[in-house]
Amino acid sequence: MTVTQLSSFVLVARLGSAGAAARTLDVSESAVSQALTALHTHYGDPLIRRTGCGMRLTPAGARLLPVASRMVALNAAAEAAVRAARGAPDELRVVATSTLAECVLPSLVEAFACRSGRRTETSFGVGSGSARRVLVENRLADVGLGPCVGAARRGELVSEPPFRAELVVVTGARSPRPPGPPSQWSWPVDSSGTDPEADSRRLPRRLGVAEGHVWVFPNQATT
Repeated sequence: MTVTQLSSFVLVARLGSAGAAARTLDVSESAVSQALTALHTHYGDPLIRRTGCGMRLTPAGARLLPVASRMVALNAAAEAAVRAARGAPDELRVVATSTLAECVLPSLVEAFACRSGRRTETSFGVGSGSARRVLVENRLADVGLGPCVGAARRGELVSEPPFRAELVVVTGARSPRPPGPPSQWSWPVDSSGTDPEADSRRLPRRLGVAEGHVWVFPNQATT
C-alpha cells in the first residue's frame, strides 16, 4: 500500500469515477485502476464496486475513506515538515479553471513570488469545480482558484472571491447574429466547456442549447 494508491482511491470515491480521478491526477485511467487493484489485493476487499449508476463504496471502502483522507493529508504535512527542516523552498500547489490557468496564473504566480519575499516552488494544474474542492480538502493542492462550488465538507477551508468578472458573448463586427433563438446557435467555448460547472457550459445549458451545438476548443485563442 502506498500514499499514491490511497490518493487514487480517495479521488475515485470523492469524484465518482476512475476517469475523473485520472484527469485530476493527470495520469492514465489504467494507472488509477491499477492503484485500486493493488488496494483490493492488500485489503482483501474491492473497496469500490461499479454499478449501473456509477461507482459505490463497499462497507469496507466507506470505513476506509475518511482514514485514507487523513493519511493523504498527513503525508502532505510530513513532506512540508521535511522540506522546512532541510531549508528547501516552500511548495505552493495551485489548481484552477482552464481559463485562469491559461490567462492569469503565470502572472499571478510571478507576482506572488515577488511580494512574498520567500523562496517558493509553485506548480499549478487544471481541475473542475468538484475536483478543485476535493484536492484542497485532502491537501493534494494548497489553493484552488475558480467559481465557488458550494460549502466545503471541512470547516477549516475558506472560500474567498478574489476576482470580479462577468461572462461576455462576443461576435465578429461583420458577422450578423445567427438566425433563430440562442438555443439554435453554434457555441464555441474554450476547454473549460468540458466542465459542467463552468460558466461557459452553464450558460448554453440554461439557454437550452443542445450538446451537439456546443463546440469545445483547446484554448481561448482557438475559439
